[in-house]
Amino acid sequence: LLPVSGTQRRIVEMTLTRTIDSIRTALLFARHDRPYEVIMVTSALGQEGKTTVASQLAVSFARSGRRTLLIDGDVCNPQQHIVLGMPMDKGLAELLRSECTLDDVLKPTPADGLWSLSAGYRDTFTDQNMASARVGKLFQELRSRFDMIVIDTGPVLTSPDAMLLGQHADTTIVSVRRDISRLPKVHEAVDRLRVVGIHIAG
Repeated sequence: LLPVSGTQRRIVEMTLTRTIDSIRTALLFARHDRPYEVIMVTSALGQEGKTTVASQLAVSFARSGRRTLLIDGDVCNPQQHIVLGMPMDKGLAELLRSECTLDDVLKPTPADGLWSLSAGYRDTFTDQNMASARVGKLFQELRSRFDMIVIDTGPVLTSPDAMLLGQHADTTIVSVRRDISRLPKVHEAVDRLRVVGIHIAG
């Protein structure tokens, strides 16, 4: 949105890439006994950068040669299809309603080595379905197909997505944004996640 030159834009993009690659490296070597395979990215509230962090982290894993899946688990406000330049299509919500198969909804993205599972179209039963045993079985299957899985979920303080999907993640990143995030809300979100047994990275 800022009137920056092409050179300035490239510098910003390169800085972002290096920062995300550093986070990727930290996550890859955080545990030597059993490396992280499923990483959730969330935030306390909206507009705190979680979608950007999730998409860039997934691209970074794919760029490192790992077969990677990016799941849009923010069923109330899905954005990853926009970030990836892909059409909104059936996805997680339909999968949990048994309206399609996993092969129907796993889509290759423009980035090499990166696949996408969109949020799909939620209905009144989506939250209930996300708390069902089907989700655990789904993640077992996904772990067998991919080296790394990154989940972008809804904000902790406004939807149950993060606390439900976080049960199937190895660790969680909480995104904060300068001049937007407020510390009491971030602490509240982290406390909610920890109360239900979700591990926070860092």
